[in-house]
Amino acid sequence: MAGAWVTAEKYSRTYYVDQRNPRASDASDGSAQHPFLTINRAAREAQAGERVLVRAGIYREEVQPVQGGDGPDRMITYEAEAGQAVVIRGSCVLPRAWQRSAASIWTLRLPQSDFAEYNPFAYDNIDEREINPGDWNALRDGPKLPSYTLKRGLLFQDGRRLKQVARAEDLAAEEGTYWVDEGGWVLRAHLFGGADPNASLMEATNRRQCFAPKQPVSYVRLKGFVIEQVGDAFSYPVEAAVSPMGGHNWIIEDCVVRHVNADAINIGSRVWTWGGNRTSGEGWDCIVRGNTISDCRVSGIKGLTPFNCVIEDNCLDHIGWQDVELGYDNGGMKLLVCRNLLVRHNLIRDMIAAPGVWLDWDNVNCRVTQNVCLDIQNTGGAIFIEASQQTNWVDHNVIWNVRGNGVYQHDTDELVVFNNLIGRCTDAAVRMQVCTTRKLNGRLVTSKRNQLRGNVMVDNGAIVFFGDPENGSDYNVVGNGRDAQALATWQKASGKDAHSQQIPSRAAVEGLTLRLEWTLPKDFLPGPFNRDAASKRTMRLFAPRS
Repeated sequence: MAGAWVTAEKYSRTYYVDQRNPRASDASDGSAQHPFLTINRAAREAQAGERVLVRAGIYREEVQPVQGGDGPDRMITYEAEAGQAVVIRGSCVLPRAWQRSAASIWTLRLPQSDFAEYNPFAYDNIDEREINPGDWNALRDGPKLPSYTLKRGLLFQDGRRLKQVARAEDLAAEEGTYWVDEGGWVLRAHLFGGADPNASLMEATNRRQCFAPKQPVSYVRLKGFVIEQVGDAFSYPVEAAVSPMGGHNWIIEDCVVRHVNADAINIGSRVWTWGGNRTSGEGWDCIVRGNTISDCRVSGIKGLTPFNCVIEDNCLDHIGWQDVELGYDNGGMKLLVCRNLLVRHNLIRDMIAAPGVWLDWDNVNCRVTQNVCLDIQNTGGAIFIEASQQTNWVDHNVIWNVRGNGVYQHDTDELVVFNNLIGRCTDAAVRMQVCTTRKLNGRLVTSKRNQLRGNVMVDNGAIVFFGDPENGSDYNVVGNGRDAQALATWQKASGKDAHSQQIPSRAAVEGLTLRLEWTLPKDFLPGPFNRDAASKRTMRLFAPRS
């Protein structure tokens, strides 16, 4: 079973990092009395079975673990001390050298010393050399091109992210904006509240990643950190803020990862070029749990070949804020070629031009269950399964308020969708169809032998769309108040859902509370339930992992 390899934590030695301790030095021994000054110094020392305990502070460094553990009971753990704010930040503090260039516009030349190793303001989000030519042509000719050709660098005013604009003349019209000149070394900014940047804390990203080895290492635990302000690239190569870089048996837990230009967390194989790097490790048996991931431009969690991995109890919020849907590689989670993957009990909300969960290409024995997907804007769906031929499950999820479909799949067979609550989708609650002419495992993709069972579908634009009659649907409950004949029309047209029922219902989601009320027909449920045909339910949809 995925995740069964985890054992109780135990350490043969603990190294301490405490930048606020006057005795801290990277020349010390890393003891509690003489701690290291930087996390990277501890990362050079830590061996299998040892722990690095980090105390409060803002650590502006790219932590690159050198060694990994050698088994489940001899991991290397990097842990923020309980109750303390330990921040790893991929940015630097800009000098108070801004010059006023217009009424509310300020200009700064970036200091060479802070950006000599990496200047994200000098790189476009996507380099056409790093993307499939056909997709690049679609982006180049489409209306969203500026989203891909903006620069990778992020700018912050007192911790608040500013919005990058494509033209210098757009600055005057909106506070909280910045523009980057073509060379990538001069910034112009119009701050929130018309503030003077020389009187504010101004920070700019100058690192690709915050926690990632240069080469894959395995059996590593990362726990309790705030990781933020990272200027990584869009998708190819994937250089997420946190990444095992192909290492296996990682645990990433109880962290906050936010304010990321592209991807927050990456598991599975390293994805250096289009289609992946076949020489890298698979990155199997990783666990991502209990994290809060927010304000990421492309994806919250990304992975190629995440075999036997568990993603659970995470809160993903406000992902995709720069509309890059046409890159086809974004989402709350975008995971490809998955085996034995469990995506369980996550809160996924406020996705912008992005699905909540997207499992793409030849997925086998994967389960997406007990997740809450709220306020999703995606033409596909809140949960999207693509191009797979073997059994996968989507079950016991709550999907609500989607601009698009609830559960969507194309080019997929053998998908079982059951016991979900799907409501307020502008398109179908469930849509299944063939969308491409690709071949998978030697044959053309199809959309056959998929099953819908026991779902509750309330106030959606349509109930179900099947592109092939070899799909089945039955024993569902339909609560479309806008059309009292919605189910009857579907039954007549499709010949399916013979045992399903349409019942009067009202439903609402307020914050994370679901209120559902319905009236059952007398013959709907047997036995004592017939005595009380009216039912009401109020439930809390998500509670963080304790």
